[in-house]
Amino acid sequence: LWKNIQPPAEGPFFKENTSLSFEKANNKTLLGASIRGKSHAQKGTFRDDDFQINSWENGWVLQVVSDGAGSAEYSREGSKIACKSVLEKVSKFINGDKLEHLEKIIQEIESSTTLKDNATTNDINSIKIDHIETPNENLEQVIDSETIPETPDTEQEDVSITEENSIKKELSTLVNELTVKPAHYAFQEIRKFAEENKYPI
Repeated sequence: LWKNIQPPAEGPFFKENTSLSFEKANNKTLLGASIRGKSHAQKGTFRDDDFQINSWENGWVLQVVSDGAGSAEYSREGSKIACKSVLEKVSKFINGDKLEHLEKIIQEIESSTTLKDNATTNDINSIKIDHIETPNENLEQVIDSETIPETPDTEQEDVSITEENSIKKELSTLVNELTVKPAHYAFQEIRKFAEENKYPI
């Protein structure tokens, strides 16, 4: 029979078995929930996963989810750090000058039939977010050199094509700021936590 054994109350980095969060965003309600799984209840271990929800007055919302690595002893704290770090990094972007620039580019794409027709998922996928899984020693180099795709030089005199390439490059750079850089920052914060406490990564 399945059991529901409570984790030790005195255990390090205590985490509740259930977490619920509500966030009002304009006329919508954002809901987040995390519940300890059956295998954890059976063994009496902590809930490993975590999440963060946040909204801003300008209409932007963020929902961050981190799956705790069950093979790591204190993954429950690692997932918490990951969500908190991503929220911190994205908040700086949204509260800074770059958000206005991103929204301007989005408006340009939406108002331009040519750009809208030519914009594909390949443009965003070319940012190579999968490189986050690169070994630790190469991660910073990958983030700095590869995640922002270079736009090929063109000798064409068509001004519209030149503008399109420029907008795509700017969009890729800003998407990188909102995705890859926060993930990299979260990785650094988890690594710092592990090194300070002498935990294996």
